[in-house]
Amino acid sequence: MMRFAWIPGGLSVAAALCSAALAQAGGGSGGPVPDGSYHCRMWMGSSYVDLGTVRSVGGALSPNPVAKAGGTITGASATKDGLRIDYTTARGYRENLDCTRV
Repeated sequence: MMRFAWIPGGLSVAAALCSAALAQAGGGSGGPVPDGSYHCRMWMGSSYVDLGTVRSVGGALSPNPVAKAGGTITGASATKDGLRIDYTTARGYRENLDCTRV
């Protein structure tokens, strides 16, 4: 069951879904996502796309880094170098992207 956290500043529904996924995924294999800024990139076809910087505060991620690619976040966990975000593409494929701590 997903629980939605209050997000300061009235962020978008996508950001609310993202923060809910982070809260639910906090017990993932990499552990909870620590607060901080993360720079995200992913492969789209044969291009390495820069998705910009996201910030995690209290389990809420803002802005949604996969919205540009039409993805839906399904979970997130801490990694050695930052953050791993699992998502489903607009076509239904399960993918992930890595974000390095800034």
